[in-house]
Amino acid sequence: MMEVVVLGSAGWFPRPERQTTCVCVRTPSTLCLFDVGSGLARLAQPEYAWLLQGDFEVAVFLTHLHLDHIVGVTYLAALFPGRRTTLFVPDVRRAGDGPVWLQRLVRPPFFPHTLSEFPLPLQLKRAQLGAVSIGECEVTARLQRHPGGSLGYRLGDALVVLTDCSPSEDAGAFAHGARVLIHEAWTALPDPAGTNPAPHSSAGEAAEVAAQGEVGELLLCHLHPLLAAGDLERVLTAARAVFPLTYLAEDGMRRSVRCSKAPSSLP
Repeated sequence: MMEVVVLGSAGWFPRPERQTTCVCVRTPSTLCLFDVGSGLARLAQPEYAWLLQGDFEVAVFLTHLHLDHIVGVTYLAALFPGRRTTLFVPDVRRAGDGPVWLQRLVRPPFFPHTLSEFPLPLQLKRAQLGAVSIGECEVTARLQRHPGGSLGYRLGDALVVLTDCSPSEDAGAFAHGARVLIHEAWTALPDPAGTNPAPHSSAGEAAEVAAQGEVGELLLCHLHPLLAAGDLERVLTAARAVFPLTYLAEDGMRRSVRCSKAPSSLP
């Protein structure tokens, strides 16, 4: 059994009730993070202390290098001092080496310390398409359409995380059979003019992926921070019209999920 916890469910910028994108998965020996937006800071709050208990290694899988998805890299030293941490960083389309770009960002004058100065055994790896094994977890990456590029991730048969992506025909196949699909829903309906300068998926498009993939449930994330409650209700309604087992992701939302590669026994 593994525990999936949404630490940040918003895109762009944080609000008190919704920090920016971060999904945490805890198994007995591994803490996996899919993106480390400002939501990662929630691990410093007492109600999330159970996620930090025991002996575990940390694996961070970045979807892309937009700031709302990586600001939490600067929190790693405070949250995981001394823990072995592997940071999987995707390349940037037409700009090259993702790990190099991340090291250029996390250094003076933007941050007081370089990544090599963090007080934890930190290893940077280039995120590759295909599967990688981390502890009990097998994580598979796929390429997505987004300015600069982005990656979607699948963790065994338990979880798929697809955010900051334009709709694609193969997304449903990638998500097929997953118990939980966490998918962005930037708007309720697609942009009819196709003029969005940073292409995202709508709630209806996310629901199409869930339906095609026959997933267990759909959690809508990377929600627009300026949407009012009524707008968010329209986002949810648009998705449920296509895939009824849909919910708005909320910071702190938790799911206990069985995975063929994850043994049981967590707090």
